[in-house]
Amino acid sequence: MTRFNRLLTYFFSATALWTLFYFDFLPLPLDDDVKYYFLQVLPFWLLISFGCWCLWQLGMGVYSFGECEQDYRDLLLEIKMAKDDLRTKGISV
Repeated sequence: MTRFNRLLTYFFSATALWTLFYFDFLPLPLDDDVKYYFLQVLPFWLLISFGCWCLWQLGMGVYSFGECEQDYRDLLLEIKMAKDDLRTKGISV
């Protein structure tokens, strides 16, 4: 099973569970006000948590990029080649 298929399986399973709890097909042993308040904000909370996790992963990738010496040198070389190519076309960089 690929990572994407696994992600879709988890997503649709969680969505089905949330739907069953939200529409009271599966009862939760909580007070009705607490249950509905929690279930209403759960998708937004998960979306915000996922966004924070993505930003963390991006930040850690940028932070640790200097530790990959070969990739760092390759990127600098590609940037230099792109700048030289733009200069030959008359674009000031």
